[in-house]
Amino acid sequence: MPEHDPFRTRARRPRMRSSSALIGLSLAGAALLGGVPLAGCSQDDAYQTHVVTQVTSPEEASALTPLDRGKIRREVLAVARSGVEAWMADDLDGLEDYFGADLARQFQDQAAGYARDTKTRIRVHTATHLDILDINASGDQALAQYSFTDDSYFADQNGKALTDPTHKDTLIQFTLERQDGGWRIVRSIGATESLQ
Repeated sequence: MPEHDPFRTRARRPRMRSSSALIGLSLAGAALLGGVPLAGCSQDDAYQTHVVTQVTSPEEASALTPLDRGKIRREVLAVARSGVEAWMADDLDGLEDYFGADLARQFQDQAAGYARDTKTRIRVHTATHLDILDINASGDQALAQYSFTDDSYFADQNGKALTDPTHKDTLIQFTLERQDGGWRIVRSIGATESLQ
């Protein structure tokens, strides 16, 4: 009797499949190829189309490099900060350096209205935060957000307070556009009282 070697491999004989198993495999293969609908499925279900949409982030869709975006961010922040400072100081000429013509005119008309009413808006903002929310793919438009606690009030011509500060948390969004090689604040979104 030959010795039993547990590590010795033996060739296996192929198993014979029954004809019903072969027919089942053939039908399954045909169904996968769309030729025969499976039980319980209509022919329409076999031909459903699925749409796959590839979503890209703004950074991927943009031709701007991260260095370009960083440079634009710094430029936009500097203009937005200077624009806010000019607005807070009632620097009506300085507004034109940072704001688009329509928005600068709006602030100038507002200041003229206060002067007619013999009052001045004393702007006091605390807990301020200015940041860039978005830069478009072409790098010629940006959205900045300025948040602050508004401690502003109205005073008469002698500086006497006419109103109390509201101490209200306030948010203004500015849209900036590249114009003539520089940046300008062209739109502002905020409550009417926050833009006083």
